[in-house]
Amino acid sequence: MQSCRYYCRTERGFERMGKPGKKWIIIFNVVMDLVMAVILSISAILLAHQKIVLYPNLAAGIALSFVIAFAVSMIVPIHKIEVGFPGLLHIKPHTLTEKLVGIIPVSLIFTVIVGGALTFLNLYLAHQTEQFPRTYLGSFLPMFLIVYAVVFIMTPVSAAIANNACRK
Repeated sequence: MQSCRYYCRTERGFERMGKPGKKWIIIFNVVMDLVMAVILSISAILLAHQKIVLYPNLAAGIALSFVIAFAVSMIVPIHKIEVGFPGLLHIKPHTLTEKLVGIIPVSLIFTVIVGGALTFLNLYLAHQTEQFPRTYLGSFLPMFLIVYAVVFIMTPVSAAIANNACRK
């Protein structure tokens, strides 16, 4: 087993294979956070009822959300939370239920931090910061569902890319 591998594909899907190495974590987070940054930036603009303008709204949103998401991913032990939370609830490991429950706290962390920052940025650029509390609360559930879907879809993709990069 290579030191940078974290997930291994088995007949049951991706399984945890020991502690991830730094290279694996960085590659995984870059792929995951880049996709999340693009999707959340577009979503935040639409949920704030703003027009999609490539510059500065979309470009600034993607840059800001990527930097924040990457920093959160590197500081907060996302992988431990995703695997550990279902264990606290005594959910059987290596099941779809474990995966679906495990990404709830991860999605919540990203929604609160990145979603809040993007909502504020888009309202700031539109000179409507006084609407932040209402807009943020109103867009929280849709933003959470978007983050949840992105994390659910991108986790195995990011893990596969990180595994392939670490094999070389």
